[in-house]
Amino acid sequence: MNFAGFDLVGQAGSSSTGRSTQELDTSTAGTSGQFKQIGISKDPDNSDTSSANVNVYVIPNTGEHSYLLTTALS
Repeated sequence: MNFAGFDLVGQAGSSSTGRSTQELDTSTAGTSGQFKQIGISKDPDNSDTSSANVNVYVIPNTGEHSYLLTTALS
């Protein structure tokens, strides 16, 4: 699924742990989506793509970040 587009899902984070609940929705894999996966973590504890909670590297897709807009901001 490298270089696929994914949407972001999640609820409010935890105020007690300070951790986010945001995750990539792998059921939305395709050419569009809010984020594009550009790599997989090389951490041996979090790089198994067949298991849950694998760590990946992502960038915002075109149009999802102000630096990547295809039209100018007014």
